[in-house]
Amino acid sequence: MQTDRNYVHSKIITKQFIMTGRNKRIDLRASQKDEKNLQAVAEKLGTKTITDTIFQAVETVATDEPELFLIDRERIRVLDEMSEFSKKHFQAFIDEFRKVTGWDITMTQLKQIFKHTGTLGSKAKLQNEINNMIRAGQLARMQAKYPDLIVTFDNIPDLETSELLRLAEKFEDMPTFVPGAKPVIYWNTIELKEGKINILSAEVEKLKNSYRHYATTPEEKKKLAKVKKLCQALNDILATGEVNPDGISRLFYYDAIAARFEPTGGWIKFSVNPHDIIKIDES
Repeated sequence: MQTDRNYVHSKIITKQFIMTGRNKRIDLRASQKDEKNLQAVAEKLGTKTITDTIFQAVETVATDEPELFLIDRERIRVLDEMSEFSKKHFQAFIDEFRKVTGWDITMTQLKQIFKHTGTLGSKAKLQNEINNMIRAGQLARMQAKYPDLIVTFDNIPDLETSELLRLAEKFEDMPTFVPGAKPVIYWNTIELKEGKINILSAEVEKLKNSYRHYATTPEEKKKLAKVKKLCQALNDILATGEVNPDGISRLFYYDAIAARFEPTGGWIKFSVNPHDIIKIDES
């Protein structure tokens, strides 16, 4: 137990509360540093006493849940497309590789072949990786089969790999978040087991969750509540069916002298700029 000397600047903080029908009393010993921290928390929570601050903070931590407020649905949709694309086309490549060579490719070899995807001259690089890997495999198998013979690459017959190259090149057109961007293969979401490609759903979900944003602190939630009111007001206008989302910004302007936003008369009074503000009935 620490001595009283260590608590020269300490005091007992108590509060009674009701729990399951009984009076409970908690005695807390706080140092000078603790009190400063509690005062800082009190300012954030808006509490007036240290004891109220303690219980409010405990309740906040115990019951507070992150609030989801933003979902990048487009990126999540593309991730799903990437997963389906990878499963389909990798499996086709693996099946063709087995058909051409007679053996199964490993994940390490798969990564080696596709490491140049999306780079300059990728077609030639893919062709080299495929040919070198197959020839190396053939050499190793022939050396194992004929240990008493000197086997070189000159003794290895050429195999038809044009279909393998065609399948590998499909990854140049893999779905991306930005059209025209370099394709990205998320290897951590792919499993190769017994010659079959599986998508690891848990890993895909981790990626998706990086495109979901949460308000976690009291300060963030206060800001979120204000922005949600703004969004609701804008959604109420969209619900009229008369205004395009792109035209919303033309419904108001910033008055620099008054230092606040004010409505314009575009939609309210004059219905001007119909192509920007008012929906056009194309039926």
